[in-house]
Amino acid sequence: ILYAGVLIPRKGLHHLVNAFAHISSDFPQARLLLVGHDENKQYAAGLEDQVRRHDLSGQVLFIGKVPQADLAGWMCRACMFVLPSLSEGLGRVVVEAMATCLPVIGSQVGGIPEMVEDSVTGFLVQPGDETRLAERLRWILEHPDEAEKMGRRARAFAESFFSTEAYTAGYQRIFELAQALLSPQRKYAPSSL
Repeated sequence: ILYAGVLIPRKGLHHLVNAFAHISSDFPQARLLLVGHDENKQYAAGLEDQVRRHDLSGQVLFIGKVPQADLAGWMCRACMFVLPSLSEGLGRVVVEAMATCLPVIGSQVGGIPEMVEDSVTGFLVQPGDETRLAERLRWILEHPDEAEKMGRRARAFAESFFSTEAYTAGYQRIFELAQALLSPQRKYAPSSL
């Protein structure tokens, strides 16, 4: 189970650790890998204490910040990607995970629901809902064949999301919107200065 990003409270990692603690005894072979820079040292230390309190030191691993190529390697070895954010922008790492055929469990915040189709390419959960998050972690671990199909659909989405055609169409929409916004201003501008 992979998370990648900075270790800050807004990312909801304390909820992920608690959710993992709910299922860890049923899946002793499972590992939760937290990849990323401990930007908030106090929060990261609190996560390490939380892991010790749950007696998960052998199952929850703090990997630290890694180069992009290494992150791709971690993604290729994982069975799912989890982004339990309490607040999020686009969450580019979601599409990166999807590109490596990973089903994604993400919070219903920011741009995540624009990328993750619930029960199709992964699962969406309410931010902070540890019970539902644990259920979704369990489901993916218990249903590897269905999870693999989810991952393939996730990759198809990532390919279309980052295709040349989608990129070009996105810029075309930006130009059209900019032109529409600027046109009324030009109409009222003085003809000569």
